[in-house]
Amino acid sequence: MEHHRDPAALRTALAPLAARRVDHPVPVWEARRIGGALGCLLDALTGRPRESAAQATDLLGYPLYLRTPAVIPAVRANEAACRITDAPVPLLLATPTAGDGTIDPAVLGERLAAYRATGARPWPADLAQSLLRVPPHALAAVRATAAALGWALPPDTAPPAPDRFHVQTPAMPERSLDNGFTPPTLPRIAPCAVIGAPAPDGVTGLVHTLPDPAETGRFNGVAVTQPTELAHLPWAAPWHPEAVAAHGLPAVVLQADTTSGSGGTNPLLPRIAELPGEFGPVSHLLLAYGLTAVGADHRTAALDAVLAMTARGRLRPEVLGAWLAQLWELSVAKPNRVLPVLAEGARGGAGRTVWEVLAALITGLAAEPGRRGLADALVLAAECAAAEGIRTTLPVLDALTAPAAPRRVRTESARLAGILAS
Repeated sequence: MEHHRDPAALRTALAPLAARRVDHPVPVWEARRIGGALGCLLDALTGRPRESAAQATDLLGYPLYLRTPAVIPAVRANEAACRITDAPVPLLLATPTAGDGTIDPAVLGERLAAYRATGARPWPADLAQSLLRVPPHALAAVRATAAALGWALPPDTAPPAPDRFHVQTPAMPERSLDNGFTPPTLPRIAPCAVIGAPAPDGVTGLVHTLPDPAETGRFNGVAVTQPTELAHLPWAAPWHPEAVAAHGLPAVVLQADTTSGSGGTNPLLPRIAELPGEFGPVSHLLLAYGLTAVGADHRTAALDAVLAMTARGRLRPEVLGAWLAQLWELSVAKPNRVLPVLAEGARGGAGRTVWEVLAALITGLAAEPGRRGLADALVLAAECAAAEGIRTTLPVLDALTAPAAPRRVRTESARLAGILAS
């Protein structure tokens, strides 16, 4: 870091930038955002320290319904602002070595050695963030390296990967807010928090503490994560996309709701598709919500993520299709949003993947043949099957061609069955 090498020269270089800042303390609300936190860091580097330690502590101590790893960049900037003068370090441990936010374990070992050589002590948030960016399989080797250098790293547990989900149906009332007001029900599916050991302290705890799926403030826009914060979320825990998706889901849920008025940008899609960790049900639920977003640009971003994951062999189309079916049943997924974007993906060369998504979607909807949009899904499935030369069976087509099914559903099911059998 330039400050470690020559703090006076850095202060001189930053003086013109610092002169443009107002000469009064940064407001509390601003210091808790990344822009304001970086302003606090600039002040510290140019001799105008602020109460950044208090801001970082407050961010880590947010009530559960506000706690999110999206604030980690602000925490780290405030940490740097309050420590860079009195506890300087030769370099930051958590700087990624790759564009997906990960750190090469060998490089982290070299950085720890540089700390040892200079007698510097790691900053807690910086150290915790660095461990979240190292491949889980390499953590033991990193700890061994640190032990050989005389360092004792904090205990580490993998962020939770939820496998249970809360379904908020239209008939279920929302939880009342603190002021006693009960907002209208927002039908949704969201992962349940994983019950186990208490969440760790500090930055790691922000990743571990998943949103409460029944928490009204998370899903009605009161405590929504800002786009600038969402943009950094995938790099907070790149090896744990399930935890990242769980934290980003409330914003995507709002984008699929026509009544919330929250159309904002969500840079989480397609960025999450770049992560190296294992994608599971929560990541695919996030994609399903993205494909039914109100805004066409959001649906395109979700499609980009689907195509990127397909190209890398990371997508599980059957899981995505099953989630779409469940959201369809809740009237969250709208046929006039989902089917056109899937058709666009098929035209773009992902016809076989779209077929697999539709096969799971149709299977999930088959119990209610009169469900709106099912016939259109069958039409698109037939187009994909014909274009890709797919020859297989889809067992639910027997039920969908039965006399009890609506006429158009019977017709399109029979046409699809003929294509699959030809």
